[in-house]
Amino acid sequence: MGVARTQLTLPKPLDARRIGSLKHDLERLPGVLAVEFDWEAQRLWVDHLDDPCEASWSDRLRHQLEMADSVAPCPSTWSSSPPVACRAESSSASPPATPRALPGLNVVTPPPVDPGVGERAHARRAQLRLIRAGLGGLVLVASAFAPSPAWQRLGQAFAIVVGLVEIAPAAWLATRQRRLGIHALVVAAILGALVLGEWNEAAALALLFAVSEALETLTLQRARDSIRALLAQTPTTANRLVPASESASNSSPDSAFQLETVPAASIRPGERIRVRAGEAVPLDGRIVAGYTQVDQRALTGESVPVAKHPGDEVFAGSINGEGSIDLVVSRDHHHTLLAGILERVRAARVRRAPVERSVERFASWYTPAVFGVAVALMLLPPLVVLAQGGVPVWSDWFFRGLVALIVACPCALVIATPVAVVRGLTLAARRGILIKDGDALEALGKLRLLAFDKTGTLTRDRLQVAGIHAAPSVGDPDWILRIAASLGDHSSHPLGRSLADHARARGLELLEVHHARTIPGVGVEAELDGQSYWLGSPRVLDERERDQVRRGWPDLFQPSAVEGPVVLVGSRAEGVLGWVRFHDQERPEARRALDRLRDQGLIPWMISGDSQAVAARMGERLGFPPEQIRAEVAPGHKADLIETLRDQYGPIGMVGDGVNDTPALASATVGIAAHRLASGAALETADVVLLAEDLTRLPWLIDLSRGTLARIYQNIRIALGLKAAVLGLAALGWASLWLAILADVGATVLVVANALRDLGIDRDPIR
Repeated sequence: MGVARTQLTLPKPLDARRIGSLKHDLERLPGVLAVEFDWEAQRLWVDHLDDPCEASWSDRLRHQLEMADSVAPCPSTWSSSPPVACRAESSSASPPATPRALPGLNVVTPPPVDPGVGERAHARRAQLRLIRAGLGGLVLVASAFAPSPAWQRLGQAFAIVVGLVEIAPAAWLATRQRRLGIHALVVAAILGALVLGEWNEAAALALLFAVSEALETLTLQRARDSIRALLAQTPTTANRLVPASESASNSSPDSAFQLETVPAASIRPGERIRVRAGEAVPLDGRIVAGYTQVDQRALTGESVPVAKHPGDEVFAGSINGEGSIDLVVSRDHHHTLLAGILERVRAARVRRAPVERSVERFASWYTPAVFGVAVALMLLPPLVVLAQGGVPVWSDWFFRGLVALIVACPCALVIATPVAVVRGLTLAARRGILIKDGDALEALGKLRLLAFDKTGTLTRDRLQVAGIHAAPSVGDPDWILRIAASLGDHSSHPLGRSLADHARARGLELLEVHHARTIPGVGVEAELDGQSYWLGSPRVLDERERDQVRRGWPDLFQPSAVEGPVVLVGSRAEGVLGWVRFHDQERPEARRALDRLRDQGLIPWMISGDSQAVAARMGERLGFPPEQIRAEVAPGHKADLIETLRDQYGPIGMVGDGVNDTPALASATVGIAAHRLASGAALETADVVLLAEDLTRLPWLIDLSRGTLARIYQNIRIALGLKAAVLGLAALGWASLWLAILADVGATVLVVANALRDLGIDRDPIR
C-alpha cells in the first residue's frame, strides 16, 4: 500500500465556510493523511493511503464533495507506480498525470487546469442573490405601510422565504452531518425569532445574511481576479515560421519562411516563431534574428525595457518593443518561466503560514466556546431569577442567546489570514519575487540579520579581467587565457563565465573540454588536448606549492597589491602555469539597498571566499564595518557560519546565487536566490527567488512581509472586536439579530477588503 495524491478541481467555487467544513470532513476520512486547498484556483489536494488495486478513492471523495454542497468534481490521481500485479486492473482508469518539472525553478506542476471554470456563473448567481434580496427588502419595507396585519405578515414571510432559498439547503446538509455551521445557526436564529413572534427580526436576518454572502462571494472574486491578472500577460496564439514548402499560409516577408498563426500551446521546443513590434511574447525562446527592447515588467518587475540581441533569451509574458524578432522556442506553453512563476505562487498559497495555522487552531475551539456562551445566556440568568423566587422573562433571554449564536461563527477569523497571505505572495510575484510559501513570507518580516555572498550577489556577475600573467615556461598569456576560459566555460562560477566572455571578445577559440569536474569552493578540473588542467583559487595550493609560486610571482600573495579576485591556472604535470586577476565591481544599487536594510533595523553581513584584503576593500565601499565581514570562507564553512550567526542573532536570511551557496541557503531561516540566473541548486534550495538582478527588491520585500503580518493582526482584531462588541451588547439586551448578522458576515467582507487594500509600501522598490 502506497501513498497517493488526488487532485480535485471544483467547477463550482466554494465560499470560505464550505472550504473549512469540507477540509474538516475530508481529514476525518480513514486513510487521509493531509488535505490542502487553494481557494483562488478552487483546487483540492488529498494525500491518502492507497491500495492500487482498489479504485474507490475517487468515488469516496466525490461523494464527500457532493455532501459539501458542491457539484461533481473532476478527479485526477497522482501516485507512485502500482505493483505489477495490480497494473492490469487499474489500466481502465484514466492514467495518472505525469508531473512536469519547471525549468530552473524545480517546481512540479500538475496538468493544466483552468482555475476560472464556473466562476463567472457563480458571480452571476451572487448578483442574482443581491437582486432577489433587494426585492425582498423592498417588499419588507412596503409591508410596513400595509393597511392590515395580514398583508404585513405576508410581506415579512416573502422576505424570509427569499433569504432562506440560499440558506436552508446548506443548513440541512450541516445538520445531516452533525456539523455546527453558520447556516444552521442562522436558520435556528430565524426559527427562534419566529417562535418569539419577531417576524421583522427574522426577515431582516434572512435578507441581510443572503446579501452578506453574495457580497462575500463578489469580494473574494475580486481577489481571484487580481491574482489572475498575471495570466493576461501571455497571448494564446503565436506566429509560427515554417519553411515555404511546408505551408500554404500567407506569405512572409522572408522568402524562405511563411507565417501561420497557431495556438501557442501547439508550438514545440525547437520551432521558430516571430514576434512583431508591440506584441506580447507567447513562449520562452532565444533570439535568432532581430534587435529590440523588451519590457519584462510582468516577470521581473523591472520598469526599464531591456535591450535584446541575437543569442539573448526572452520570456513569455514580455512585451516586444519596436523591432520584430524571430525566436527559436526553448520551452513549451506549460513550461515557460511565467508558467513556473504562476505555479510556484499557486503552490505557495496551498502551504499555510504559521500565523494561519494558529488562527485555525483558535477557531476550532472558538465556535464551541461561543455556542456554550449562547446556551448559557439562554438558560443561566432565567434560572438564577427562578432560584431567587422571581419570574424570569424566558423570551428575552432566549432572544439574547439567539443573537449570541450568530456570533459563534469564526468565518471572518478563518478568511482573514489566507487572503492577506495570498495578496502578499501575488504582489511579490508581480514585482519579480517568488516566495515559496506563507512560512517564508512571515519569516522575512522577523529577520534580524541578512548575510550576503559577495561574488555575483553584491558584485556584478561579469567581473572584468584586469591582468593575465604566464609562467616563464609558458610565455604566452593568450595560451593561459584559452586554458582558463575553456575551463571556466564549464563552471557556474561568475569568474569562469567572465573568463569565457573575455576570451571570445578577443577572438580566441576555446579548447575542447573532456571529463570536467567541479570542486565546490575550489575550482574546476578537466582534460584539454589530452592533459589534465585545473582552474581555481590560491587555496588549492599546499604550502610547498605556495612557496614555489611566491618565488615566481612575489606580488601574488601580497594583500596590498591585490585589487580583486585571483584565479590560478595549472596542470597536473607542471604545476602553476599562470594566474588571472579580476577587477571586482559592486552592483550600482547595492549600497542603497544595504543602507535601506540598515534603516529597517536589519544587520547586513558580507561573506566571501576571497582574500581578506579583497573582501575588506569591497566591504568598505558598501559600508560594512570590519566585524560584519567574513573572508576566505569555504562553502562548507559558510553553512557553519550561518548556523553560528543564527544561534547568536536569531532569525537570519542568506542571499546567494551559486552552487557553493546552497548549504548556507539551506541553513538560514530564509534562503534567498539573488536572481533568475542563479544556479539550479540555489533555486531549488531557496525560499525566495529574485527574478530581477536588483537588490533593492530586498528592502521592499521586508516591508511587504511586515505589512502583510500587520494587516493579518489588524484583521484578527477587527473580527474579534466586532464579535466581542456584539456579544457584549447581546448579553445586555441591546443587540438585535440583524445587527449580529451584519457584524458576523460584514466582518468577513471587511477583513477581505482590508486584506486587498494597498499595504502602504512603495509600489516599486527604491530607486
